[in-house]
Amino acid sequence: AKRPAMLDLITRELDQIPQQIEYFGSITSPQVIARFADIYQRTVSELTPRIQVFGDSTYLQQADNVNRIRALLLSGIRAAVLWQQKGGRRWQFLLQSNKLLQAATDLHAQT
Repeated sequence: AKRPAMLDLITRELDQIPQQIEYFGSITSPQVIARFADIYQRTVSELTPRIQVFGDSTYLQQADNVNRIRALLLSGIRAAVLWQQKGGRRWQFLLQSNKLLQAATDLHAQT
């Protein structure tokens, strides 16, 4: 990892999330999502190049939407890091995208 200190900080912060989920009752509670967003803002958002989100400013100026976007960006980046740490490669992702889509569809159907 090029930034081990940042990865360690993210890991420490994410380790505290289960306590917040227990306290607020759901991973989708605004407080938990705000915590994910804060982790993203203090860590990943400092990297370059920066991720730019485009859309209707009416929605992008609402704090809850900003938090959701940042939380989703953090989760996507975290998933990519975990994929790579477990031996995943870009070509596997591209060649097996249909399998991944089917697995995601199956998981969604179970909820």
